[in-house]
Amino acid sequence: MTDPALSKRLLSLDAFRGITIAGMILVNNPGSWSSVYPPLLHAKWHGCTPTDLVFPFFLFIVGVAIPLALSKYRGQPQSALIRKTLLRAAILFGLGVFMAAFPNFGMAQDTPLARKVLHYILLGIFTLALFSRAVCLGQKPQRMEWARRFLYLALASALAMAVTGWGIYDFSHLRIPGVLQRIAIVYAICALLFLRAGWRAQLYIGIGLLFLYWALMALVPVPGGHPPNLEAEINLGAWLDR
Repeated sequence: MTDPALSKRLLSLDAFRGITIAGMILVNNPGSWSSVYPPLLHAKWHGCTPTDLVFPFFLFIVGVAIPLALSKYRGQPQSALIRKTLLRAAILFGLGVFMAAFPNFGMAQDTPLARKVLHYILLGIFTLALFSRAVCLGQKPQRMEWARRFLYLALASALAMAVTGWGIYDFSHLRIPGVLQRIAIVYAICALLFLRAGWRAQLYIGIGLLFLYWALMALVPVPGGHPPNLEAEINLGAWLDR
């Protein structure tokens, strides 16, 4: 008998997601970085390689998945869907920042070993609490009560990490605009457009964003004394990314 949950999935999207993840693993782990096949490297600037398509493919997958994921919540108030969307985007953004800080959490070089060990213990409790909460989510009141307890434990662990790490964090090298963070921003914007705008408005907004991007890159001077340009290291996008 076919599982109803599986029958509602778009298998082509699942397959494409799997291929994209496999491609990501391949380009991030080519074996030896001293001898990499050219298709597994990013283009220096002009041109495009298969490696350059991995991140756009993830964004495409997010866009296709949004109506599939939100359609199962039909009948719920739109405000509740917006809260779910923003919460999911915030979690994804936070995971991206966490991965950028891992494994030293931006701690100073002279941080005592005991404080580092304490952070790893609290991190383990935080991670296990989050996963346990996800496992316990369900319709039964008892499961929801355990999910609530694990959420409190995760929040307490995160607070303890912040308190015990006060004064030893060094955020000068923490990169905020990472891959997951960008996906989170794109997801939040596209999901809100899906919930709040019709297809015509979505089309006009998409075209408008393309023109806005072109205008910013081609017409706005780059801070630091550079004129508008499309060079790899000194364009407006590169300045903003840094």
